Amino acid sequence: MSPRDDGGMSRKAPSAPVRFAALSVTLAADGRAPAEVMIFPAGRFRSTDGSGRPLDVAAGWRMDAAAAARLIDQVGARGADTVIDYEHQTLVAQTAGVPAPAAGWFSKLEWRDGSGLWATDVRWTDRAAAMIAANEYRYLSPVFTYDPDGTPNRLFPIALTNNPGLGALPELSAALTALIATTESPDMDLLKSLLTALGLPAETTEATALTAVTALKAKHDEQAASLTALAADKTGLESKVAALTAAGADPAKYVPVTAVTELQTQLAALTAQITGGEVDTLVKDAMAAGKIPPALEPWARGLGKKDIAALRAYVGAAAPVVVPGQTQTGGEKPKDGSAPATLDAQELAVCTAMGLSAEEFAKAKA
Repeated sequence: MSPRDDGGMSRKAPSAPVRFAALSVTLAADGRAPAEVMIFPAGRFRSTDGSGRPLDVAAGWRMDAAAAARLIDQVGARGADTVIDYEHQTLVAQTAGVPAPAAGWFSKLEWRDGSGLWATDVRWTDRAAAMIAANEYRYLSPVFTYDPDGTPNRLFPIALTNNPGLGALPELSAALTALIATTESPDMDLLKSLLTALGLPAETTEATALTAVTALKAKHDEQAASLTALAADKTGLESKVAALTAAGADPAKYVPVTAVTELQTQLAALTAQITGGEVDTLVKDAMAAGKIPPALEPWARGLGKKDIAALRAYVGAAAPVVVPGQTQTGGEKPKDGSAPATLDAQELAVCTAMGLSAEEFAKAKA
């Protein structure tokens, strides 16, 4: 085979010669056109026409369950019935210029262990059925290509024939070679490329690959529908936003953010001013009453700025410790002759909080 010119695009030819054959299988001779016919026998087999075919495979052709499964998938993937014609006219019609009427059709193949590969739903035309019943046709001849080990790998139209050696005819050889070049080439490159693109194993059948492509397309269509729906939602939302923007905000219900921020700032400043004045008054009055000693003035002012209510509560509950201008003994020396109690700022704060006098604290301290 040689590369084919296809509108300026070259198509790669198979790297090895195409091996093909037309095998003859005897039809039932009981006066009936069978609804089930054997295509290939199980195991190793050769042509029964005396030619010794296949001459390029010493052990002969071979059909097993795995090879049958491949052919079953191929026939199922066609999506149409496979023709049974007369004398292989479907293959040679283009080159010989002869009509190619159908003798029958089938679409289902079945592997039967120990028997072979069968077509199980053969529907004969009335003409063909009559010719078979009259014993005018005795053989069924499937045309197929095969691997170097003799395993059939592709099935072509089947024919009614009376010449078991028809597979050797030059016109059939030329017709099949042309058919493979135009419809089956280039050496499964397309299928291999498809399997690689899909990430499928190289041994994946055509039917399985077709199923994968169908599922991938369905997923793509579903995602496309989802994107269309999302685009419609987006358009609707944009329309609503545009309408709201055009209408503008209701001044009776909304105020600018800058105005709110300014009011919050003014309120905070006014609150700080009021609180600061009250703190100053509370601290001064408490110090004058001896409730807050000078050492605790910073602490009291800090408490008031942080929590004015806490400062009020403290001043209200605190007992005078030392009133400015007065002494703890009223100017008299202790009757027991001891020195006045001296407390530091922290101890005085404790006294104030606990309602203790300096003497009471000093006694407890001692």
